Amino acid sequence: MLKYKTAVFCAIVSIFAMCLSGCSFYTFNPTVSSIFIKKNYTIVSAEIETLDNSAYEEERYSVDSLKAFVEDEVKQYNKKACGLELAYLDDLQDKKNSTLPVSIQEIKYEDNTARLLLMYQDASAYLGFNDHPLDGGITNIMVGRVSDLIEKKIEFPEMTDTDQNVAEYNELEINSNYFVVTITGSAHVHVEGEIEYVSPGVTVTQKHEADTPADTESFIIFR
Repeated sequence: MLKYKTAVFCAIVSIFAMCLSGCSFYTFNPTVSSIFIKKNYTIVSAEIETLDNSAYEEERYSVDSLKAFVEDEVKQYNKKACGLELAYLDDLQDKKNSTLPVSIQEIKYEDNTARLLLMYQDASAYLGFNDHPLDGGITNIMVGRVSDLIEKKIEFPEMTDTDQNVAEYNELEINSNYFVVTITGSAHVHVEGEIEYVSPGVTVTQKHEADTPADTESFIIFR
């Protein structure tokens, strides 16, 4: 019996280890304004701002007013985009087979800090909702596989790995199943995986995170 239990335990550990190596358990928990690129091509944006009421005689910022404003903006966008005047995925009648172009994941205002997380169905929804980016913000974004860009004959700039070694084009072809995001504009980017290659000007800050420069089309390849 002891040998049987030991064998079962070893089998469970082995399966768990394979899941860890093949699956992504990265959790997006930003501390600064960022975007999160997921492997299903959805995007999550995080806006984190300090809003201090102490400088005013009456409260100027509140979670209720912030929530009302954001909910209205998201509802109006979704109404135009898909005919559903909703702001949360939980409000969908068919949660399994439908989604929203834009949905609110989190709204908080505490300790003089406002935190807003929005999820976008795809890059098109992100660009449509954020059609008036601030100076230096993102003006274009695309998410896909390396194979998609190769098939469309989109030219890659000179890519380097995280050790700043130049990657040859055939290396990208071999890893054509990797994911790629192209971003025009300045952003702090999180990816649901490990960054493998970046284009000039992109600074890898952690294995899941990088900063892109303003007014430049940047490429980030991750697996």
